[in-house]
Amino acid sequence: MNTIFADKLFQDKNFLNSIDIESEKNLILDFSHVKDFNLKNLYTLLDLQKLALFNDTKLKIKNTTPIIDKVFFETGLYKTFDNFTSNPILNSKRPSFS
Repeated sequence: MNTIFADKLFQDKNFLNSIDIESEKNLILDFSHVKDFNLKNLYTLLDLQKLALFNDTKLKIKNTTPIIDKVFFETGLYKTFDNFTSNPILNSKRPSFS
């Protein structure tokens, strides 16, 4: 399983070209060093997600902050990652959602 650090990915978008996704079936995107998450980072994440989808690779997210989780849940991106199964905010407000 290959781990990609999100801060390196967001600093250099050409980093996507150096990733060998074809040999991997699982990728982990580690957000441990990411302080803020902006629209540019979101577009880069979507590019990585597209690349993973075309290569039939599962993309997992780890070490996110509550702010990043909020962006994922508000945009609906949490549905596309393997380790997010449902929105915990909606689960707490509507028990029938889960």
